[in-house]
Amino acid sequence: MKRGTIPWARSVYCVIADGETPIIIRAGRTRNGIRFDTLHNNDDTFRSDVASGTPVCCCLSTRRSFSRWIQTPFAQKNKALRVLPTLLDIELPFALEDCIYECTAVDRDPSGKFKGLLTGARASDITTALNSMSSLKINPTVLDHEGLALWSEALQEHPVSSPDNTAPRAIVYLGDSEIRLVTGRGAKIAGIHAIRSTDPATHITQLMRSNIAESEPVSWLFAGPGVNEPKRCNPLQTQLAETFPGSSHTASESATFLARAVARRALSHSPLPCNLLSGPFEHPLFAQRRYKKLLSAAATFLLAGLILITTAVSRNVQHANQEQKLDSILRKTASELAGYPILAKGDDAYDMTQREVKDQIQRLKPFAQYTSHNLSAVLQALLPKTTTAQLQINELRLSDDTISLSGTAPEWKAPEALLQTLRACGRQTELSRDNARDDGTIPFTIQQEGAQ
Repeated sequence: MKRGTIPWARSVYCVIADGETPIIIRAGRTRNGIRFDTLHNNDDTFRSDVASGTPVCCCLSTRRSFSRWIQTPFAQKNKALRVLPTLLDIELPFALEDCIYECTAVDRDPSGKFKGLLTGARASDITTALNSMSSLKINPTVLDHEGLALWSEALQEHPVSSPDNTAPRAIVYLGDSEIRLVTGRGAKIAGIHAIRSTDPATHITQLMRSNIAESEPVSWLFAGPGVNEPKRCNPLQTQLAETFPGSSHTASESATFLARAVARRALSHSPLPCNLLSGPFEHPLFAQRRYKKLLSAAATFLLAGLILITTAVSRNVQHANQEQKLDSILRKTASELAGYPILAKGDDAYDMTQREVKDQIQRLKPFAQYTSHNLSAVLQALLPKTTTAQLQINELRLSDDTISLSGTAPEWKAPEALLQTLRACGRQTELSRDNARDDGTIPFTIQQEGAQ
């Protein structure tokens, strides 16, 4: 079984906070696939497992996120990938710098030019979602995209008949508070939409007509808690079938459809993987495991280096081919560890990579400290303030006892917002500023010695 966004997990919980009562399911890997169990919010097993470190997955609503295809003018994939962020920035009604985003899929159009499916959300919306989960005493490991999860689960439960199938498909998800529409052709997703609740049938019809002819039969799938409300679901199904006739299906266990989708994507392979908790929002578990993996790889490389040195001394010319093969493997390992090609051989490759690995381990030490609740709380309180005050952070060193932060500010008083935040976290800090630079920015430094 291919692994998902949490490759090390044997089981996960998914929490969907849509309505007064959150939907909670537990998903675990078995020999026969993935098993799902529905739980209650006050279930002792759920609370104890979360406290012991079982990952929790959530998703960001369609209304608070974006996912759209961006067309590029290039037939070369590398060039297309480089210009995608710029083209996305043009289309968004807000600054791309304020967003967390990733390229979920890449495809060619009929002319041979590449397009990319870019998915993301504003940092403020992610923070709001995390605060909402925090009120439920939950710290999500993965924050998936709602629309992508719905499409993936629809393909899982109702797969397309053949790879060449390009017939229109539509998923209508009736949540407790909102309705979502996901459209596509065959196995390829086309659009994700939040639907107006005042007249959902008219809104869905307008969106469908933008790229689907009324003569084309549509494969409809209805899911969500609202499917179990006949007065709400039946009229909508009838009106849509009159405009776009075709096959219509109702998802099994509709109320947990989205929760199962998010949990499945965390444990198993999905064609459209997504985790919006990246960059400053990355869960400490990912940084911690990356740190341990680097240490393990470093130990392996050092052992291989010792083998190479010993072999170089003891082997003679007859073993040259064997040495060359081992040297190739070591250079490949060294290049992967260093992050760039290592062209040196033997001792030189060993020395170069050893220095690079030590530097990477040193740079990753702050991430290993994320497991400290106090450090996470300080960092979570600090990052939004830097964005609000339009501060450019050049360096941040944070530990249980000290903090050292330097950067530039657009105004003289702007860094004072960080002082208030740090003091509220129990850090007694001092602010120093230099004269304004030629570009008008003010260099500043904030330091603290000794925990209070």
